[in-house]
Amino acid sequence: MKRFACCMILFLAGCAPRSTPLPATETSLLPTYSPSAALAATDTATLLPTDTSTPLPPPTATSTQRPAIHSGNAGRLTRINQLQHADVRSLTFSPEGTWLLITSGNASRGNYLVTLWWPDQNQKYDLASAAATVWDAAFSPDGRWVAYVFDNPTNTMRGYVVEVSSKKQVASLLGDGTAYSVAFSPNGTRLVLGGIDGSQNGIIWVYDTSTWEMVNSFSVKGQNVLALVFSPDGSILYSGGTDGSIRAWSMSDGKLLAHFSYGPQADSIALSPDGELLASVYCSQSDPNGCTTGGVAIWRAADGKMLTSIDDVANAVAFSPDGGLLATGGGTNDSFLRFRYTATWYAVGESPAMVEQLAFSPDGRLLATADYETVTIWSIQ
Repeated sequence: MKRFACCMILFLAGCAPRSTPLPATETSLLPTYSPSAALAATDTATLLPTDTSTPLPPPTATSTQRPAIHSGNAGRLTRINQLQHADVRSLTFSPEGTWLLITSGNASRGNYLVTLWWPDQNQKYDLASAAATVWDAAFSPDGRWVAYVFDNPTNTMRGYVVEVSSKKQVASLLGDGTAYSVAFSPNGTRLVLGGIDGSQNGIIWVYDTSTWEMVNSFSVKGQNVLALVFSPDGSILYSGGTDGSIRAWSMSDGKLLAHFSYGPQADSIALSPDGELLASVYCSQSDPNGCTTGGVAIWRAADGKMLTSIDDVANAVAFSPDGGLLATGGGTNDSFLRFRYTATWYAVGESPAMVEQLAFSPDGRLLATADYETVTIWSIQ
């Protein structure tokens, strides 16, 4: 749902995502949106007081035993649970795999939510609400915090950090611009936000999680940063977005290490668990229903050398936790969930499905996908 915004690189036009996609020669910096309410804040990060929200129940082990999804059984994937939840913008499993973190928002419905769903027990809790579309969210590596980012109509607030167990806000991420992507470093010491600044230039903001103060920023000219992923050791940050460029950044000094591209709209990227492969979506032609010509590029992460391309017209990509599978999911013009064996890139399973977002559970036994109205949990029966 972050893809196919509206017309010109630096001009913000009001149109609904996907209903009027870009011509093949244009890219947009903004998934445009007109929120119905505004946020107020100052231009520094602040700690917020404890609230009195009812705490979440602690997760317990599920009694449901399922095998991990792998190249030998991917063709037997079935739907095992569904949640009616419209306008999903991101999906992320918690580190221990119990909760699925869902963000959402649409101006016509006002469903600006950060939601936790426990698929195995079919329990759902609203972790937080916002006054505008919540574009992305991430768990800290220990599962203690969730950081989420949303539309910034007053140019003063980028997002919040919430303690999961108590549901209380512990920090606000204040400032101009709008963040559309968020990620914690593997050791939990850094939080990064990607998007556009108040002048509509691409930017990545870096925060110290001990103070929640911004300690660095990386300029990303000509791109709205819609995707972020860390290398396994946390030394490199990969970013992608509207102009199709993938960038690799040194987290120690902010140096740009590599810059590579295959086509516009690199709005979803994924790194293999060993950090050696990077997959990115691209779209070169579209119609009113979405992308018609595009695919997935596979890169050697170390230097950005392109290894192959796949003609799945995908909205989202993810590697399985064991690294043996790449999952791709497409929309109206290629509405399939596909699995490819990463040793050969041959398809080893597919299921008809509309997919805007997807995510594997950390143990690989569940896959979550979202279309416009529903979140679906898949597994091997």
